[in-house]
Amino acid sequence: MSPFARGQFRWFSTWTAPARPSRTATVVVRLLWARANVSLLLYVGRERAHLTPMRSQGPASGARETTLQRRVLIVDDDADSAELLVQLLQMRGHEVRSVHSAHRAIAEATEFLPHVAILDVGLPDMSGYELAPLLRNSEGMAECRLIAVTGYSGDAALARSKVAGFDLHLVKPVDLETLARSVLADAAGDDQLSHAR
Repeated sequence: MSPFARGQFRWFSTWTAPARPSRTATVVVRLLWARANVSLLLYVGRERAHLTPMRSQGPASGARETTLQRRVLIVDDDADSAELLVQLLQMRGHEVRSVHSAHRAIAEATEFLPHVAILDVGLPDMSGYELAPLLRNSEGMAECRLIAVTGYSGDAALARSKVAGFDLHLVKPVDLETLARSVLADAAGDDQLSHAR
């Protein structure tokens, strides 16, 4: 395990919660745990990188090759969460950009042409359900794999994601390894929306 990961796990394991934890304390603990989790995955990813060469891929639209590298756009108004995902996916060999609003995502997507877009549904300026079809209909984005990240589960939430055009519906808290694998999956040939946790 990397020294950073060991440090984060040690910090988390020795932290003592107050008798009546505040919301801030809860957020801090969750962030520490997330950072430790990402650090461990990054360490594993570096070890695997020695065995698995990464290859580039063409534009988001048009013919695709079966490759291991993706251009990934992360849309999340929580800057810390977005940065953790950026680090994780970059260590897996992907080209990653992050934005913190729906309107910025539209502008970034038309220039970046991501193969995968990971959208937090609860954005401040526009919901992920509203953003998804706008991205899908943007030039060069027809084949982009859209992944919804939401706190809502169940058939109703899944149906709403399907109507919005998402290819995958992930329920918080999202397992980071599942998310990393989802980036490599190809939406082409999927008959219906997948539901994962």
